[in-house]
Amino acid sequence: MAGFLADLGLRFLVGFVYFVINALILREIVVRLFKIADDTFEKPTVIAAAISFFVILFSYFSYLVLLSWLLMVLINLAFIAWVRKLYNLLWSNAIHIWGVWFIINIFIGFLVVLIF
Repeated sequence: MAGFLADLGLRFLVGFVYFVINALILREIVVRLFKIADDTFEKPTVIAAAISFFVILFSYFSYLVLLSWLLMVLINLAFIAWVRKLYNLLWSNAIHIWGVWFIINIFIGFLVVLIF
C-alpha cells in the first residue's frame, strides 16, 4: 500500500509541475506568438488542468502500449478542441497553437532527460 501511495504522490507531483508549466507556456504562445488578447490565466489554466488530470489518470494504462498511444492522441485532440472553443479560434489556428505547444513540450522533455 505504501508503494502505491508513493507512486500516486509522485504522479501528482509530476502532474502539478506539468500543469504549471503548460499553463504558462500556453498563455505565452497565445499572447506573444498569436497576438490574442488574454488578460487572465483562466483559459490556459483550465486547459492545462484538464490535460494534467487526464495525463495522470491515463498514466496507469501505460503498460498497455496501444491503448496508451490511443489515449495520447485523444488528449491532443481534446487540447486542440479546448483551445478552439475557449479562444473562439478557427481549427487551423488552434492546430498551429497545438503544434507550437507540442514542440516546446518536446524540447522541455529533452531538457528534463539531459538534467536527470
